[in-house]
Amino acid sequence: MPRLARLGAAPNLRESVMDRRGVALVLFEETSLKALRDQVRRERTWQTVYRGFRPDGLTREEFARRVAAFASDVRLLGDLCAVFLDDHGTPRGGDLRSRFAELEGRSPSLSDAARTVVQTLAAADLASIPVAAAPTAEEPAGPSEGTNLDPVREAEAGAGEPRSS
Repeated sequence: MPRLARLGAAPNLRESVMDRRGVALVLFEETSLKALRDQVRRERTWQTVYRGFRPDGLTREEFARRVAAFASDVRLLGDLCAVFLDDHGTPRGGDLRSRFAELEGRSPSLSDAARTVVQTLAAADLASIPVAAAPTAEEPAGPSEGTNLDPVREAEAGAGEPRSS
């Protein structure tokens, strides 16, 4: 089982990677930590996402915990795709789809999940992939990422039912 499965990847691979969240999780899993950390050092947008962390201290799980930021921002997800492609030796130049198509033709060492993502992104633009797939009957909708699940903090923040005077 992939290390990041416990952080939100759906058990059914085909469904999980057909949305941007699943794509980002697989890319985080299949890109070297060195390449991800280097990107945090170089790019201000990544520094904003990982504010409070030293790049060398970021773990794969910390990268994946911010998956919602990448799934909701096509440019940021495109950056992650470029880091993945660079890390796998795909020559720079051309658009992401052509780079994924090139990697698809020579990807014997990729996992099944990564191969599925590469095939998907070689055939479709990032913007055409939904942010998150609709839940199925087997996977009921849960709270969205970023939802404050701590009732004490919600009460202190004034969230919830309006107070009567």
